[in-house]
Amino acid sequence: MKAVYLDGKNDDLKDCYQIRYEVFELEQKVSHELEFDDIDESCGHVVVYNDNREPVATARLINKGSGKYKIGRVATLKKYRKQGYGEAAMELLMNKVKEMKGREILVEAQLSAVGFYEKLGFEAFGEVFLDAGIEHIRMNFDV
Repeated sequence: MKAVYLDGKNDDLKDCYQIRYEVFELEQKVSHELEFDDIDESCGHVVVYNDNREPVATARLINKGSGKYKIGRVATLKKYRKQGYGEAAMELLMNKVKEMKGREILVEAQLSAVGFYEKLGFEAFGEVFLDAGIEHIRMNFDV
């Protein structure tokens, strides 16, 4: 397993996009217009590769200012879930926030993934809301 950090401005994001396409568009039926927005180039990204050098998980990091960061577009290909790839993506980005002296990390978690984020130390707050027709809840992690 190898996790790689990518800069949206300078690095090729095709592996990120392929994973997101398979998970969000094909599997979860999120529209292309909702999934692929105009901020990818201003974000940091991570891609996790399996031992065969296949891209299997991704996530992106948004700097919200004032020491706050948001991790989103967290996705692992279905056949690779529960094998540590998603955790590797999250841990790389969480460590990146620590390096940048961030104070807080936010995620908007699908309800089905709340346990995944809780294991990483995130705590849910606020009300459940719909995003792309899928129930989510906000969660945060104090760095």
